[in-house]
Amino acid sequence: MICIINASHRKEGFCDKALELLTAHLHKTGAAEDIVIYRTADLNIGYCKACDYCEKNNGECIIEDDMQKVLLSLTECDTLVVITPVYFSAMPASLKAIVDRCQCLYAYPKQYAPKKAYILAFGGSSLYDGQFEGIFASFKHVFKDINATLTDSLCIPDTDSFMNETDDIIREEIADFSKNIYNNRQ
Repeated sequence: MICIINASHRKEGFCDKALELLTAHLHKTGAAEDIVIYRTADLNIGYCKACDYCEKNNGECIIEDDMQKVLLSLTECDTLVVITPVYFSAMPASLKAIVDRCQCLYAYPKQYAPKKAYILAFGGSSLYDGQFEGIFASFKHVFKDINATLTDSLCIPDTDSFMNETDDIIREEIADFSKNIYNNRQ
């Protein structure tokens, strides 16, 4: 299964367009037989309370919300794709809530099947030093907890200057990115 997490709150923005291009390419290659897509803005996921309930209860979280189905997908998928905008060198709060709620995976570690992980990130401002580092730093630990290896990433800065239009170069980069996902599943 391919699990895709789209962390953008802006409908029809770069992340949505990238998701559309990505899934279209995966469908063309035949890799789209089992894709689960989560849009973080549409999920009901509470913040981690740091209550340690998960440490005392076999990794179970006390909060009952959409995180249970996200956790199931994160642990059962063979491929994870995270598509996110960059806000102040970090991810949106809705995606950070998912990262923080993965504490239950850390608190009660299990051995999951190996998986490949991909990050596709868009920064509105022109490229600056460290623009995308926060996302990678946070996901490094989540990937470890779910037994995922970061296989590829694509970081595109300066999207505000594109006026919400993806040009041919970006379309090509996303097409290559999705081909890489397909090829690495073989």
